Order: sequence, then C-alpha cells, then structure tokens
Amino acid sequence: MGSPKPSRRGFAGMLKALRELNGGMTQDELAQESGVDVGLIQNYEQAKSLAREETVEKLARALGASEAAFLAVQLRDRLFEEGTDEVAVVAQLLFQISGAYDLVPYFGDGVLGVRGDGGYIEYAMAQWADASDEIGDAILAACEDGLSEEERAKREAAADRSTEALKRFELGYDAPFDEGDYPNRPPRLGETVKRLRKAAGMTQGQLAKKSGASVFTVRAYEQGKRAPNEEQRAATAKALGVPVETLTDFGISNPNEAFHFLMEAAHIYYLAPRRIGDAIVLCTRNDMYMGGLPKRPSLDKLFGDWFYARVDFQENGDSDAYQYWQDHYEE
Repeated sequence: MGSPKPSRRGFAGMLKALRELNGGMTQDELAQESGVDVGLIQNYEQAKSLAREETVEKLARALGASEAAFLAVQLRDRLFEEGTDEVAVVAQLLFQISGAYDLVPYFGDGVLGVRGDGGYIEYAMAQWADASDEIGDAILAACEDGLSEEERAKREAAADRSTEALKRFELGYDAPFDEGDYPNRPPRLGETVKRLRKAAGMTQGQLAKKSGASVFTVRAYEQGKRAPNEEQRAATAKALGVPVETLTDFGISNPNEAFHFLMEAAHIYYLAPRRIGDAIVLCTRNDMYMGGLPKRPSLDKLFGDWFYARVDFQENGDSDAYQYWQDHYEE
C-alpha cells in the first residue's frame, strides 16, 4: 500500500499556485525546467491524473518547492469529506506528530496552542515566526498615518513582497535533518489497526467478524498491503470502538513533512506562530486582518483538552490511559 496522496484536484491547485508564485511560469516553461512532458503537466492541472513520486520530485525542484508541500495539501481532502469531524482529524494529526517529533500542547498567558519541544519542529517554527513577523511589520508600516501617496505605495509594495516571501518560505521549506535523530514516525493505518485490536483483546478473526470483513482482509490492512475504503474504514473503527477519524493515515514519514502539515492546518484554521517568552506557539490569530475570512471551527478547545490530558499523564504516568484518551478523542 503506497503513501496517502492528495486528490487530483488538490494537486492541480498546488501546481497552478506554484507556477503563479514563480512569476507566472507557463506550463511550457515548467516542462522545460523540470524535464516533465508538457502534456503530463496539462493533465495534472486539469485533474485528469496524479503525478508519480519521481515526477513530483522533478516538479518540486523546478518550482522551488518542497515535495512535502504536495503531500500536505491532502489534509484539505481529509478534513472536508462529508460527515467528517474535522477537529477530530486535526487532533489525530497533532497526536501523531507529537508521538514522533516533539510537538506538545501549550497553555500560558491566556494563549492556547502547540509548540515544538526541541528538535526540528521547534527550529522550523522559529524560522516561520521570523518570516511571519516581517509581514506584520511591513503591513503596519504601510498603514501608518500621514504617509504621502508615493511613500504608501512603496510600503504596500514592500508588504506584498514580504507576503510573497512568506509563501515561498512555507512552500519551499526543506531544512535538512539527521534521520538518526528521529527513529520513530507517525503510525501507518495498519499499525494503528493492529495496536487497537490488541488493546481490545481481539484476534484478527474476531475483528473480521465484527467489522464484516474477511480475516484475510484484516491481515492485509495490518500488513499495509491493502487500504480500506471509507465504508470499510468506518466498519473497522466501529468494531474497534473508536471514532473513524482515529484511523487516519497521513503518510508522514519525516519531520519536514510533519511541519508542512502543521503549516497547512494553520492556513485552514487561521493559526500563526507567535513568540511567547522563549516559546514559539502556533495559536489562533487575533488581529485586524482576520475580517472577511470564511468561518472555521476553533481549535482552542482541542488545544486545552490536550494540554490537561497531558498534564494528567505527566502526573500519573499512565501511558495506556493517555493513549486511550487520544484514540477516543471527539470534541
């Protein structure tokens, strides 16, 4: 079973946006720069097909983007599926990243959010905060009273350049890391099914019977040889006694991909990195630039619930209870 991928539509949108960010690069120019046939690029942008992994690598390199940005765009597909509890999906994303890459909930000074706890995520979030701060400073400078039209135009142009620079940072962030520092990665769906089945004291045959699947199918799920469709995933989750969102496989395999998923979640839920003391906290934006944006669910309750659940875990050391809480989280 291959890694989860974005929808054709999501991939098409990302490709078009990156061409635009590269000075309105044409499809022909992208084909020449990447070595990918222009006909294939046209098919990708018309959502007729999805690029293979080696082709994504070529396109990303030509567009100055990270391959992880193409992977992370799938988050929107998962969140906006009909009947999905999107906050529960985000919860599982954060829990999975936390288990592998030192992400922890934060609550302090009246602010709820998440922060890196050392390592790659903390380093990346600090750089992200620096890039974001430049935009804020540029926008404030353009809004000062008493500016001449010429000066205001110059400052607005500088703000636009800062905004574009932030987009380039976010889509292109690809800082290296030592794989030896990250021996774990978020679980694949089969690993999660196997862990939950054992925690429930079931055999593969018992899970198969409860979920309406064959034992060979359950075995294939756990071995990563087959992925359930949405109906099968729902039946498996019900049999295991967990929300269907718990069986979400994001396909994250390294901390750079995890960081791109965090940035994608931030775009969807209007989060921003903010310096609070020595910490860089990803939290809800609360500024004058929020007006007119589509309403999205707040993640503050999730952040708060997680913070207190982790405090309980740190006090009692009951890892099984903490894992059970994460597996069954519903807002």
